Amino acid sequence: MHRPACGSSLGGKIEADQILRDALAREISEELEFEVSVGELLSKTPVLTEHAEVRWLAPAELSDLEWAPTDIPVVELIEKTGSAP
Repeated sequence: MHRPACGSSLGGKIEADQILRDALAREISEELEFEVSVGELLSKTPVLTEHAEVRWLAPAELSDLEWAPTDIPVVELIEKTGSAP
């Protein structure tokens, strides 16, 4: 399997017959083998008001963090199935 260098981001182009949302979903599918439904596109960087950082984790890594009690059932579902409800 080809692995790009660190710091690589999703690339690709919007094809002539695609809208931005469809192009983003296609790129994620092609480069990460992960299906998504793209909703409203945001152009802002998240502002952390209650958390120290934002990061992407694999489902198997979720248990490495301390979760609020109300989040635990969703975290356990993601660990078990690989996706949220």
